[in-house]
Amino acid sequence: MTVTKEVREVVDGVEQAVTKTNLKYGTGKCWNCGEKDTNQHAFIPCPEVRRIWEEGTEILWQLLGWYRGTRNLEISVCEVVLAFPKLGEDLPKQARARVVLWHSAMIYAITTYRERNIQEKEKAKEQAGEIQFDFGGCLRIVKAQIRHNLWDIWEGKGDEGGFISSWVEGNDIIRYHNGRLEFV
Repeated sequence: MTVTKEVREVVDGVEQAVTKTNLKYGTGKCWNCGEKDTNQHAFIPCPEVRRIWEEGTEILWQLLGWYRGTRNLEISVCEVVLAFPKLGEDLPKQARARVVLWHSAMIYAITTYRERNIQEKEKAKEQAGEIQFDFGGCLRIVKAQIRHNLWDIWEGKGDEGGFISSWVEGNDIIRYHNGRLEFV
């Protein structure tokens, strides 16, 4: 995938907006790590979110199966905003779709976890207590979103062979067996 001049300009604009703005989530500081909370911090440099990206990468490699390479995944504003185009450059079309599916599930899971943590922290603050968060549960959200989206695709596809070649073959997460989808 070649990044056109127009796309690059959009990405540059997003990077500048994310870097220069300091929109707060009503907290002023990240409820996960205590650092200053910004749009960029919410999805990339927060140590807890970074850990989710790193651990969630294993799910991506499982989805890609034999397409996966030894390539490291770059977690940057450009890559996160555009669903990892550098990774997709060397992948066939059906594998790129798997990257987009994984990316969407990761963004959903991170957003859900951050919102839940903010709510739980506020409750704990009201009750004068402390709370520890289990970010490992975030990966369960990622897998659940992937399963949910694949079921939706499966039900709407109507083309069993096309679905299997696009989504099932060559990965370590789902199998097609006796007319059924099975999630490993």
